[in-house]
Amino acid sequence: MAGRAFLDSNIVVYAFDTADPVRHAAAQRMLRDYIRTGNACVSTQVLGEVFVVLTRKVSPPLDPAEAAQVVHALGGFEVVEIGVTTVNLALHYVLGAGISYWDALIVAAARLSECDHLLSEDLNAGQVFDTVTVVNPFVEPG
Repeated sequence: MAGRAFLDSNIVVYAFDTADPVRHAAAQRMLRDYIRTGNACVSTQVLGEVFVVLTRKVSPPLDPAEAAQVVHALGGFEVVEIGVTTVNLALHYVLGAGISYWDALIVAAARLSECDHLLSEDLNAGQVFDTVTVVNPFVEPG
């Protein structure tokens, strides 16, 4: 995929969650590729969500020290910090597009980091927010 990509937390979690072997393998390949190219971004929100999900919601959960290592590794990507500008843009998306606040924060971070694509399962594939297009990497384009 050409251009910069913003990784939603669910994409990262699949790389460590073996419950769905197909998504697990695909997410591992994606992470390896993005680590190699350095062409991906995450936000502080994604870092926190990844830690919580890996330690509480996957089965079996990761040990907190292991999950912390994952979060530290993700810090190698460009990390967008959630500040007032991000919150204000997120509110614009909540009001204008009717998406949840938490999803809007992800979209706003992707937009502010000038990513072309937002890789996520939580939003509608093909949906466009200004210059950011949502892509579900686990679904064949149709």
